[in-house]
Amino acid sequence: MKKYFYLYVAMILAVMSLTLSSCGDDNDEPGGNTDSIIGTWSCDESQNVYNDVLSDMWKELYHYIQFRKDGTCIAVDYAIYTDEWADYFGKNEDIRVNKGSYAINGNQLLISDDDGNTQVTFKINGNKMVLTSSLVVEHYTRVSDSVIERFLH
Repeated sequence: MKKYFYLYVAMILAVMSLTLSSCGDDNDEPGGNTDSIIGTWSCDESQNVYNDVLSDMWKELYHYIQFRKDGTCIAVDYAIYTDEWADYFGKNEDIRVNKGSYAINGNQLLISDDDGNTQVTFKINGNKMVLTSSLVVEHYTRVSDSVIERFLH
């Protein structure tokens, strides 16, 4: 199960990296420009093929992604395990930081990091972003950069 957890976390980080770069104008147009994606995003909801398998692993799971002006991005997963999984892993929580780069082409976002390349379709409406791939639909809200910065020190 530990192997599946890390596979899932890697997939979520890759997907999160892609969704953040999808920030655009404050209208309903798909995609966005590079400047509109800059900042930190928090995942509000994730619907994916792994939810039923792994949802019993944690009490709480937080996904954040930050897109920077220089074309780099950072994704953070912070998990608080259920008692059963905490006993299995020997710890109550886990933090995973993944650094990479991103590129935007129309409404497509490409994230490249240690886990490989991930491409998603994105749509921005105000401070909300939706990322869609064949495996995942994720909804994000723009948050203060300080939310992710606390995990990077």
